[in-house]
Order: sequence, then C-alpha cells, then structure tokens
Amino acid sequence: MSEAIYGPIATAIGAAIFGWLLLSGFKSGRLEWPYYAITLSGRRADQPSRFWVLAFAMGLLILMLIIGTIAQIAWPNGL
Repeated sequence: MSEAIYGPIATAIGAAIFGWLLLSGFKSGRLEWPYYAITLSGRRADQPSRFWVLAFAMGLLILMLIIGTIAQIAWPNGL
C-alpha cells in the first residue's frame, strides 16, 4: 500500500478514536485520555476546569486529525 492510501486511513481512524473518547466522556461526565504512562482524566461535577481543558485538548487534536485527513486526500503529493 502506498502512503497516499494508508495515511488518510490512519488519521481518520485516529480522529474516530478520539472522537469516540470525547463523546463518551460528555455522556458519562468523566473524560479520560488513556496514555502509556498516565491517564489524564477529569470529572465534570467536581473537576470542571480539568474536564474542560482536557475536552479542549482532545477537540483540538480531533480537529487537526480531520484537517490532516482532508489535506492528504485533497493534495496526495503535498502542496
């Protein structure tokens, strides 16, 4: 497989995974971002600032992955 094929697939999967984490966090009120060494987490009820900072970080990452996926499809050979 060439990079023009698996690049957009990988970024779309990443966006889907983090989107699922963000939506499930909003539904449950507890946002978690699992990582190798630590898990970043925040509860909306008693840790609202941690919850919203983590939601902003995940949202920014999702946005960057979506833009990257679209850019890889629109310009497969770069700009």
